[in-house]
Amino acid sequence: MRSSSAACSSSRKARRRDRAYYEAEMTRQMAGAGQVAAIMAEIRAASREQSAGVDQLSRSLVAIDESTRRDADLAGHSLASTAELERQAVGLGRLVAAFRLPNGAAPALEQGRPGLRRVPALPLPA
Repeated sequence: MRSSSAACSSSRKARRRDRAYYEAEMTRQMAGAGQVAAIMAEIRAASREQSAGVDQLSRSLVAIDESTRRDADLAGHSLASTAELERQAVGLGRLVAAFRLPNGAAPALEQGRPGLRRVPALPLPA
């Protein structure tokens, strides 16, 4: 009977060893799961920050694009105004050229008086 009792004792020891092993393994697994959860939380936070940064960058790019379009429109209007003023200046120059001073002298633009300069005429639009 002694061998039966020794076998039971050995079996109990083995079960305790197995149980201790499984409990230790379960503790390690739970610790690992906690670490994974912490890492995932960090990833979520970083993703939110990155998303907010991308949104801000997108809004900034839209504002820059709108400003660039406005500047391009203003430049186009300025160019058109410049062309119109130049056209008017050419026409005014032609009108002034028709006048003669009492002594027969040409207007100041043709005489090259200081402070005045002759601007080459551009062809008028058809």
